[in-house]
Amino acid sequence: MKKTLLFFFASTLFCFSTFAQWIEQATGFSTASRGINQIVITSQTTAWATAYNGSGSGSTNVRDFARTTDGGATWTAGTVTAAPTNFSWSCLAAIDENTAWAMFFKNTAAATGGIFKTTDGGLNWAQQGAGVIFATANTSFPDVLHFWDANTGLAVGDPVAGEFEIYTTADGGTNWTAVAGANIPDPIAGEYGYTRVFSVVEDIFWFGTNKGRIYKSTDKGATWSVVQVTGLIDLIEIDYKDENLGWARYLDASSNHTFMRTTDGGTTWTQVFPTGNGTMHLGGLAYVPKTDMTLVSTGVDFNIGDLGSSYSLDGGDTWEDIDFENQYTTVNFFDNITGWAGGFNLDATTGGMFKYDGGFVATGITPAIADYKLKLYPNPSTGLFYLAFDAENNLPINVLVTDALGKVVLKMTYKDKSQLWLKSIDLTNYAPGVYFLKLENNGNETTQKLIVQ
Repeated sequence: MKKTLLFFFASTLFCFSTFAQWIEQATGFSTASRGINQIVITSQTTAWATAYNGSGSGSTNVRDFARTTDGGATWTAGTVTAAPTNFSWSCLAAIDENTAWAMFFKNTAAATGGIFKTTDGGLNWAQQGAGVIFATANTSFPDVLHFWDANTGLAVGDPVAGEFEIYTTADGGTNWTAVAGANIPDPIAGEYGYTRVFSVVEDIFWFGTNKGRIYKSTDKGATWSVVQVTGLIDLIEIDYKDENLGWARYLDASSNHTFMRTTDGGTTWTQVFPTGNGTMHLGGLAYVPKTDMTLVSTGVDFNIGDLGSSYSLDGGDTWEDIDFENQYTTVNFFDNITGWAGGFNLDATTGGMFKYDGGFVATGITPAIADYKLKLYPNPSTGLFYLAFDAENNLPINVLVTDALGKVVLKMTYKDKSQLWLKSIDLTNYAPGVYFLKLENNGNETTQKLIVQ
């Protein structure tokens, strides 16, 4: 069976100029051109990322990963050395800064794969289910993996003997149970899944296939249904906000993309035709949790000019650009202020990751509008505020935050209003009390009291 893997190679031109909304971070890989193909975020400070060879030459068998526990200020690179050298990443699952599971496929004609677990932040890994799961030579191919907590997990692979190879675990992966074929709709001829193409909302799990079909479980993998999106093949990306609202992107044999949206959990799909001042990019797509319908798209393909990033606040109908230059291989958000996009590193201290340096309006929050088109909310808060300013000019905007005694605790300058469409002000590390925000633009000033509870 020919297996198409979803990843991209870096262009010979690396673009590392960072715009206001992204902060460049170093993934720590000593080998150059390590691309990021998955980012798993477990908190506002902890994230894991898996790597591939983005140079376009040399071995494609990569078992490298990176991890941060300080919000991306530092990333530590590592390798799942317990996996054979001819294994490559299928998927990673993590529940915190210490516990993660690594799924690999065997990158040879005799396909198989395996799952490896760490409980010490990636220092040591141990294989689970060896010889039992994904062990059928020339057939088994692991695709996606997810854990809801320390015990409950799900692993999905390509069809074996006429049924998708799906396993569940209730003890953290020590033991895996094969889901009975009677509980899984039969695959059609030539059907298989893709690595990392899945979405999870509470107990619901979706994964897509090369035949345009979407498999769905509402009970953490015990039973399954399937939907065929008429006329479309190669589901390459899927993401859901909740049990009803979701998005999917398809790629046909001519590399044409079709963007779809569902409002009934995937039973029916409607094509979306993006418009607006920005471009919906083709490299990565992510729903931003804790927002109504915010999406972020990223571009990676230098050859077709699909570089940069953009956002949509209305579920993909209209888009606004964030930047136009950088190569972003994938993107993921934990909440409306915490997100990362992957890239390509130059060396151990340069590039490979971008952290989002902005924010999106949280669901249910109504901004309080002050003078000079200043929006600041919520206020009072526990220390995290959102600031937006739409100046009537394109001159610099100065932001100053002081405490009640006049001591400066935050000072920022934005070159123009495009850099301050929505930012977060984080005072969570400061004592509760009264602070003052002063904003200056073109000689006009406004001051707003901030209350940290």
